[in-house]
Amino acid sequence: MGHLNPMFQLANILQTKGFSISIIHTQFNAPNPANHPNFTFHLIADGLLESEASMRDGIGLFMTLNNKCQVPLRGLRV
Repeated sequence: MGHLNPMFQLANILQTKGFSISIIHTQFNAPNPANHPNFTFHLIADGLLESEASMRDGIGLFMTLNNKCQVPLRGLRV
């Protein structure tokens, strides 16, 4: 979760400046919404199989997530 901490720190700063913060995430490595009650969380399906979620190849996992999340992300566009 090393990349999430700075993201949430920035989100907290922006929220104090009046921005509305929405976090879009999958089940894979999902953040705990209770830790950030002022943010809106949207869960999207990642479609990962167990074998894909346990990949040791970080780039392969990233590319698989990118491909499988395209359709759910389109559904959240404003």
